[in-house]
Order: sequence, then structure tokens, then C-alpha cells
Amino acid sequence: MIRPSEPEPVRDWSAGARSCLPLGREKVNAEEVELLVAGHPAVAEMALVGMPDPRLDERGCAYVVPRDPQNPPTLAGICAYLEAEGLAKYKWPERLELIDALPRTQIGKVSKVTLRADISAKLEHETTPRRPAVTA
Repeated sequence: MIRPSEPEPVRDWSAGARSCLPLGREKVNAEEVELLVAGHPAVAEMALVGMPDPRLDERGCAYVVPRDPQNPPTLAGICAYLEAEGLAKYKWPERLELIDALPRTQIGKVSKVTLRADISAKLEHETTPRRPAVTA
């Protein structure tokens, strides 16, 4: 019980609020995909986040820490693994980002907020038209 003189505890609702990715009319449970991908022999650790998509609202992006950085997994390899595991194709990630370590919150949870911001920035940079270099 909280006494009036004690501050109210801080609760982080963001993790549970984004555990499903909206892919058009479908919802994908990120944890289901994460557990399967984590079983891939080349994956040490991974997180699935939504990346912005104008048509489907979001698409899945897998951030993966490879078990062996010299021999990292590929998106095609992960998708083949998920197919063999029986996961429906619409749930497969559509992009793979290799990373040295997953960002963590102060309490040690994976910071999906940081990962979503990272992929959004990368997509923005990829779609920003570049002006040709002007030489004098």
C-alpha cells in the first residue's frame, strides 16, 4: 500500500504497449518472432521492432547480435529458418540490422524505443533525395 507521504512508483507501460506490430490488417506478436529467431544457430540475441511503412503502417525489422561476427546471419537465412519452423510468411522480418549489442534501459530491458528511432532515422536518410555535388 502506498502511503500519502510516499511518492507513487514509476511504471513503464511502453514495453507491453508495443508488443504487437501492426502490419496492415494483421497484428504480429513480436515476442513470438523473437523467440523463434533467437533459436537460429547464428543468432546470439535479437529484437523485432516495427519500421514505418506508408502502406502497411509498419513492417518488421530484426536487430540481431550475431553469435559469430565474422559469419553473421543473413535475412534470407533467417527467413528460411522461420519457414522451416512453420512461422507464417507475413510475420517474417523484412529487414535485418546487425548490431554489436542491443541497447538497454536502466533496468536492463532491451530498449525498443531506441531501436525504432534508429531504424526510422536510417529509413529517413535512405529516402532523402541527395543533391548532386557541386564542383567549382
